[in-house]
Amino acid sequence: MPLSSVLGAQSLVRPGVCTSSTRPASPFEGQTIYETDTDLIRSYNGTSWFTVGPTTQAISAIDQALVTTNQTTTSTSYTDLATAGPTVTLTTGTSALCIWGARYDDDTNAGADGYMSVAVSGASTVSASDSYAAYGFQGFGGNNQLPLSFSYKFTGLTAGSNTFTAKYRRSGGTAAGFAYRWLIVIAI
Repeated sequence: MPLSSVLGAQSLVRPGVCTSSTRPASPFEGQTIYETDTDLIRSYNGTSWFTVGPTTQAISAIDQALVTTNQTTTSTSYTDLATAGPTVTLTTGTSALCIWGARYDDDTNAGADGYMSVAVSGASTVSASDSYAAYGFQGFGGNNQLPLSFSYKFTGLTAGSNTFTAKYRRSGGTAAGFAYRWLIVIAI
């Protein structure tokens, strides 16, 4: 016999479902809620809300993208290549781990160093930056494809649908070439 038949449907206590901005105004000690915007379970200790269970390193979603074409940029500011991306759109919390890379094409770079970074748009806005960029340099002579990769934990994101897009720039020379470009995003 189901418990609700014994106690009646009104007797069952169920955790409140809300968002971080719509928590109960007058919580009671021991009250537990689930926040849909943070994916956290919180409990009230009589003074403040605290998180129940682990708060970091929980993977909520993962996605990846690949662009194989070999393309160049002459821009000294971060931009798209002729085939934009790779791009990943993912629902995240306030943090995401991004891992990206490419083959830096030393044969087509025309004497330029190349940088590959990531920009975030959607719920959050973060510009691509040299502070978190994979870097390829000219100098090994022609016909080399040098692997580059970088990983970076984006923090302070606005929870929601965020789009992560690889961006490229060159320094020195006239063009920087990139092939087999890939991006992995893990919402944490």
